[in-house]
Amino acid sequence: MKDPLLDDVDIVTHILQQHWQSFIAAIPSMFVGGIILLFAWGMARIAAHLVRVFLRKKLHQLLLENIITRGVGVLVFLFGVYLIFEMTNLTGAAFTIVSGTGLLGVILGIAFRDITENLLASILLSIHHPFQNGDLVEIEGFSGYVQGLTMRVTLLLSPEGHCIQIPNAMVYKSTILNYTTAPHRREDFFVAIGYDISIAKAQKIAQEACAKIDGVLEHPRPSVFVDFFGKSSVRLRVYFWFNGTLYPRLKMRSCAMARVKEALQEENIFIMS
Repeated sequence: MKDPLLDDVDIVTHILQQHWQSFIAAIPSMFVGGIILLFAWGMARIAAHLVRVFLRKKLHQLLLENIITRGVGVLVFLFGVYLIFEMTNLTGAAFTIVSGTGLLGVILGIAFRDITENLLASILLSIHHPFQNGDLVEIEGFSGYVQGLTMRVTLLLSPEGHCIQIPNAMVYKSTILNYTTAPHRREDFFVAIGYDISIAKAQKIAQEACAKIDGVLEHPRPSVFVDFFGKSSVRLRVYFWFNGTLYPRLKMRSCAMARVKEALQEENIFIMS
């Protein structure tokens, strides 16, 4: 009577021999598949480079250029992977796995919803380009100079030197104030004078003082209006325009306030609190 243990050993040996024979038979296909994979990788890099060279002449948005070139490279590489599955008769199995993991795809889509939103928002921002690097903008209450646009966030540098990262989805949905798109900017400040002072005289002095400042535009000219009547003073509001791309806002405002103060004091008109 044959030992059952020997039968089990024979069965295991037979199975291992079958797997080994299958592996030996698959070596040519694996070798060809490896060559196709390397070829697909090389073609993907070449295609991405050609697309980048073409887009560099058409687009001026680095982020959008990177997204398109990477997308083309991935598509070319995936086509090579498809050829490998087709050659090894595994296309049907691959589609079965993909369709069978549809629920997993939905779960992953929900989990990475924020990443997808920020990526799509970055593409839309690159297409519409509401701002460029170096522009002074205000987004969601944050002000700063645009440093760059990545696939996830918009980078700002605040006037205080702080780095601000705002998710692209929030940027796209928010109201964007771009102070650099139009070079001409308007600034204003208040001046309070006593009731014993002629309002017309004070307005004329303040207006002429602002008009003499380097950088203040002649058109529209500076203007001064009565803003408020207080208990012991009349508050005037001074408006002036300047080129925001050439002159800093804070510097122009400070200079205008100092010049108006000096001009009023020369006429014995003192600023009230």
